[in-house]
Amino acid sequence: VVADSATGRATELRMVMERCGGGTLEDRLHGTVDTPAAPQPLAQRLEWGRQVMSALVYLHARDIIHADIK
Repeated sequence: VVADSATGRATELRMVMERCGGGTLEDRLHGTVDTPAAPQPLAQRLEWGRQVMSALVYLHARDIIHADIK
């Protein structure tokens, strides 16, 4: 909880989560030296993008902002 320094009232709520393992979306799409993977078909990559955008629309509609989308 982030509070206003003058009033002490809460102005923001922030949530920090631990980093998830298993590689990045880029690793899944293209593969890397550490995480080799076969390139994914275009249809699969587009579906993953659609799911990410759908989740962001849902969150933003509820005034929740994700600060680390890469």
